[in-house]
Amino acid sequence: MPDARDVDTRGPASADSDPRRAIATIRGDWRKLAGGHNDRERATLVALSGGADSSALLIALAGVRPARIIAAHIRHPLRPAPQADADRAAAHELCSRLGVHCLDAQTGELRGNAEAAARSARYAALESLAGDANVGLIATGHHGDDQAETVLMRLIRGAGPQGLVGIRASRRQGACRVIRPMLRVTRRASEAICSSVGWQWAEDQTNRDVTRLRARLRSEVMPALRELSPGLGPRLSERAWVHAGAARVLRQRAAAIARDATIDAQHATLARSALRNEPRVVRSEVIRQIAGSLVGQDGTDARTARTLERLARAIGDTNGSARTFELRGLSVRVDRDIINIVSISRPPGEGRR
Repeated sequence: MPDARDVDTRGPASADSDPRRAIATIRGDWRKLAGGHNDRERATLVALSGGADSSALLIALAGVRPARIIAAHIRHPLRPAPQADADRAAAHELCSRLGVHCLDAQTGELRGNAEAAARSARYAALESLAGDANVGLIATGHHGDDQAETVLMRLIRGAGPQGLVGIRASRRQGACRVIRPMLRVTRRASEAICSSVGWQWAEDQTNRDVTRLRARLRSEVMPALRELSPGLGPRLSERAWVHAGAARVLRQRAAAIARDATIDAQHATLARSALRNEPRVVRSEVIRQIAGSLVGQDGTDARTARTLERLARAIGDTNGSARTFELRGLSVRVDRDIINIVSISRPPGEGRR
């Protein structure tokens, strides 16, 4: 079976704004991503914010009979109370029009990076609601324009092959699977779907806050790029599918090498000869995978392609002297023959995550 992260719909985003064609695309990709033999087996919880994208997704799937489609609206502290109340009211009104049951959840206090914390809390709440409803699939309204923006954001931040995959069409979320059936339609198509049924979606005011990278890309950079190169968004989204295939091959090659590492709760060793003749991108991915074995996702964002490049170069050179490199949560010592990786992110004896 393929890794859930690698499931995709094998095609670029479409700029088509014909609502009937967009709905057909969404339903077709939902069936591919959901699996099963018939729509009865594809019970799905739709994450419904009340915006155009999630509303279009619910409109598209609510018309599939006899599929069991449920909506879920998650409220979190990032929005002012009046806007959050309006979003909830809009979500419930749409569900009432479509004859879809709508579940609600409220996230708790957010710590650290507010946006990242809100995202984690939102998916945890969706997973909980899906479990209560005995539903194994969670569908979100990420679309082709979101994909293009994500690829650009990750390029700006120096992402490697894994990051340039962009938004995965399918991934695990605990006991559930999150699917994105709208990656081949555009924001314009989402709005066309809503308009076709006379639905006025809620507007997210944070999209106008150009201090946020994504909002600035959306409002200032993407329009300029589209003027220079019409169809850029769909092409960027298509490149993400290509990178997904390349990243899968890279992960598999690195995993085969990482299996030769000796790993305990806080320490890993690997013969330097196992990596010296590999391409730098493979060396970096092996270290990234071993890091995940030692410290889970701690510091993942800091271990980008850029931060791993210097270490990968050292592993492949002919210098036999010992050198130590600090990565987030890890200390990596490159000796003449051995690579030693030590977790420094938590007290000894705490064990592997």
